[in-house]
Amino acid sequence: MGIRDIERSMGPLECAAIEMLHPSSERLYRRLRRLVDRESGMVGNRPDNQASYAMLAQFARWDPPQGSKRSPWLATRRQTECAVDEMVRCGLVERVQLPDMQMRLCLRFPLVLQDSCALFDDRVMNVPLESTDERVSPSPAPQVFAMPERAVEAVLEGQDDRAISSHLDRDEMNARATPFDEHWATADDVVSLSTSGLAAADAVAVLRQQLAKHNMVPDGRFMRAVQPLITICQQRPVSRTEILCAFDDALTRKVGNTTAYAVKIIESGSLIELPSCATRTSSRAGSSRHSPAGGRGRVSAVESFMQEAWQ
Repeated sequence: MGIRDIERSMGPLECAAIEMLHPSSERLYRRLRRLVDRESGMVGNRPDNQASYAMLAQFARWDPPQGSKRSPWLATRRQTECAVDEMVRCGLVERVQLPDMQMRLCLRFPLVLQDSCALFDDRVMNVPLESTDERVSPSPAPQVFAMPERAVEAVLEGQDDRAISSHLDRDEMNARATPFDEHWATADDVVSLSTSGLAAADAVAVLRQQLAKHNMVPDGRFMRAVQPLITICQQRPVSRTEILCAFDDALTRKVGNTTAYAVKIIESGSLIELPSCATRTSSRAGSSRHSPAGGRGRVSAVESFMQEAWQ
């Protein structure tokens, strides 16, 4: 069984899932990650890569340094089985039963296969030391096409003066903060209402904070649901306001998987042009407060945005 001396880089989704593991389970996962076959993403799928609970316990054992008074640590079979079950619940590991296997232990690491950095490292490591060949072709330089000044003037001349002034007034109103927005920006439950894009790990952390705020515990379904969100963050900027509005709308609809529904709303792009999540939330709270049904007539952020767009 080939053991790597260094640990490969992890993606944002894998780092977020490791945070839910117990320290002993995290040590076992990090050691098992060095045994993963990069082509299949499995451990125990080949005769030269067999795995067992006893082997996993020996591989994850801890020996104290010289001079330490602590005793060595070796996980029992029960502890190893519980650690593997915990990895499965967090979405880090999947049990696989191959046809030619006779009750052997075979584990699949789905998040390792999604790590593009690990595949790049393997291509670099396959190059011999005495060779200077470049395996990865350089990416072409981006081409920038500048719009001629005459074309810009033609576009401006084709528009009505009232249309141009309305665009300028709208931009000025969006850039100006209202007293109500400033009040929400200084509240304790709202950290930031900026429209700048978040990184993938920060976006996943915002969803985890919202789940904890509503007494929800993230599980394996949460890790599968946020996979499209990471792709979206790499394609376009996703603001914290957009995530909060989507999560609040998913809570209003009372769906089974709140995170998956919120990610679908973000993926649709219907909340990109929302001015403020706090204003939307306050308007819905006011409508539910004045409705005779006691909250049944609340309108979601997406529906209210579509109604204003049609008007």
